[in-house]
Amino acid sequence: MSTLRESPREIFYNLTVLGYNKKEKEEEFFKTVNEVLLKGNEVKLPMQLFESIFEFDFHRGVKHPISSNIVKKFRKQGLKVSKVRNYYLVRIRKRE
Repeated sequence: MSTLRESPREIFYNLTVLGYNKKEKEEEFFKTVNEVLLKGNEVKLPMQLFESIFEFDFHRGVKHPISSNIVKKFRKQGLKVSKVRNYYLVRIRKRE
């Protein structure tokens, strides 16, 4: 049995492997995130996985590493996305 932290990662990895186009990939991503957030407070994903789902390139040392158009997509879904400080991770939470 996998933990809450492990099981969503497997689902998200499948998004990158299967032959989805960008829009389908994002729709499935948000659907999965919302399902996972019903069970827990947050989802942490590796930045590389997040980059491959949203097809953008993260640059270390940039003050605001996640592009504003991606942040707006999360806001429309009622979610907040941020980089975990000092780690190559992304944290996704519900907006309050």
